[in-house]
Amino acid sequence: MLDGKLDALFKLSIIGSVLLASLSVGYYYVIYLPRRDAQLNFEQKMERARSEDARRAEQARTLAEHERARTEQQALEQRQSAEKAGIKLHYEKCLLSAAADYDVLWAAKCSAYREILLKEHDDCISNRFMTKTICDENHKVPDASASCKLPGAIASAVETSLDRARNRCLQESAAGLN
Repeated sequence: MLDGKLDALFKLSIIGSVLLASLSVGYYYVIYLPRRDAQLNFEQKMERARSEDARRAEQARTLAEHERARTEQQALEQRQSAEKAGIKLHYEKCLLSAAADYDVLWAAKCSAYREILLKEHDDCISNRFMTKTICDENHKVPDASASCKLPGAIASAVETSLDRARNRCLQESAAGLN
C-alpha cells in the first residue's frame, strides 16, 4: 500500500511539476512576452515620435533661418537699389546743373563778346575815315542771344568747362558706387 501511495504521490508530483512547468511556460508566452512586446513597441513608437519631432523642429529652424537670410538679402538688395537710385539721381542733377552752368556761361560769353564787337563797331564809326556802311560790314555785331557763335578759343574754353563739370559728376557718381 505504501507502494501505491508513493506511486500516486510520485504521479501527482510529476503532474504538479508538469502543471507548474506548463503554467510557467504559459505565463511566459501568454502574459510576459505580450507585455514586454507591448512595452518595446511603445518605447519604439515614443523614440520614433521624438525623432520625428526633432526632425520637424530642425526643418522649422532651417526654414526659419532660410527665410531670415532671404529677408535680409532682400533688405540688402533694396538698400543697394535705393543707394544706386540716389547716386543716379545725384548724377543726373549734377549733369543738369553742369548743363545749366554751361548755358549761363555761354550766354555770358556771348554778351561779353557782343559788347567787345559793339565797342569795336563804335570805335570804327568814331574813326573819321570810315563810313557807317563800311563799319557795319567789317564789324558785324551779332544779336544778343545765348546761342550766338563764339570765336574758337572762347567756345573751346566754355566747352572745356562743361567737360570738366561732367567729369566731376562722373567721378562723384563713381565714388558713390564704391
